[in-house]
Amino acid sequence: DYRAPDFSVSQINLKFEILKDHCRVTAISEVQKVTPHAPLILDGVDLELETIEINGKALQPSEYQKNPENLVIQAVPESFTLKVVTNLK
Repeated sequence: DYRAPDFSVSQINLKFEILKDHCRVTAISEVQKVTPHAPLILDGVDLELETIEINGKALQPSEYQKNPENLVIQAVPESFTLKVVTNLK
């Protein structure tokens, strides 16, 4: 059964830096919460998280849960800029 997404992304900017032994990807997204109290779940496998920011504030590891297949942020504002920097090997 189809279920509407909990968040809407109105804009995303991606930057790829090809380095000697990996690729660094910077994703900056404009995000709006659609479902109240919903956690933000970002799917991704085999990614090394470098940094994650909401509205320019770096999140501490205690502010999110990193699993092998996704990253979960429980508390997010109604509207925010999300910046995620990951490394791909």
